[in-house]
Amino acid sequence: MLFNSVLRQPQFGVPKNGWSSQYPLQSLLTGYQCNNNDEHTSYGETGVPVPPFGCTFSSAPNMEHILAVANEEGFVRLYNTESQTSRKKCIKEWMAHWNAVFDLAWVPGELKLVTAAGDQSAKFWDVKAGELIGTCKGHQCSLKSVAFSKFEKGNLLCLLNSE
Repeated sequence: MLFNSVLRQPQFGVPKNGWSSQYPLQSLLTGYQCNNNDEHTSYGETGVPVPPFGCTFSSAPNMEHILAVANEEGFVRLYNTESQTSRKKCIKEWMAHWNAVFDLAWVPGELKLVTAAGDQSAKFWDVKAGELIGTCKGHQCSLKSVAFSKFEKGNLLCLLNSE
């Protein structure tokens, strides 16, 4: 979404219908500049900025503009990247873990997320309902990464830890 909004800026002269191979990536990146509406600051429980550790876009139909961002204090926030005002961007937030959330992944085509965290667990979330579906426990160290296979029916999940 951000890339498309960059392409549509008047200085690039790209038509509203999108990307064309006649525009080399390097020439687009050379003139790229963020504006305040494109910035994201991740805040912790006390309102102090903290590092975001993971972000991913939804693949659910008509929800591809929803960005999930996880941070060092265990929060997950959902952003509407099509919103033009900063007040409307954050559409939902919750404390997902009592430790850093290192990564997160959307269940392909659904409004469900899996978070991988420093508390040695992964959690499944129903984003639409705002509910915890389940927890994967038993790891001996922090979970650093989570991913779903895009090719397996039945949604093959992979969790990586720092062992």
